[in-house]
Amino acid sequence: MSADLIAFVRARLDSEERRARAAPQGPWVVSREPGRLGLDWTIFGQLGTTTRYDRATDSRVRVPQREEIAGPGYEGGGVWSREAADHIARHDPAHVLRDIEAKRALIDKYEEAVTFYNDPANRHVSAGEITGLRTALACAALPYGDHPDYDEEFRP
Repeated sequence: MSADLIAFVRARLDSEERRARAAPQGPWVVSREPGRLGLDWTIFGQLGTTTRYDRATDSRVRVPQREEIAGPGYEGGGVWSREAADHIARHDPAHVLRDIEAKRALIDKYEEAVTFYNDPANRHVSAGEITGLRTALACAALPYGDHPDYDEEFRP
């Protein structure tokens, strides 16, 4: 069962990683600039930098180049509330990738603990530690409970 749980979580993390890497990279920010429909916010992602002429310094300066991620309203992928915009921006690809890294570290710790526990010469890990890590891994699978491959036996 644990091997199935590990395979399930790894597959979900791989899928999440592909989507996060395909999305415009962050940081995503919610700007207070007037947006469409007269509302006061737009979510932008940072694409990199570009140069523009600055009259004050009479030189070219590097400025962030932004891509609109979402704006007010439902048309074109927007959302109506500022709270929804803040939530979307908080879960930019960099945040998602850090979460994936943490869950993969949990899988690695679990597999390492099982290896030590099963080796008679290296009894540095208790059954309680294995159970705790397995429960944490099962909890990491809970957000994917609506996935068709989710097995109710994974539930902690």
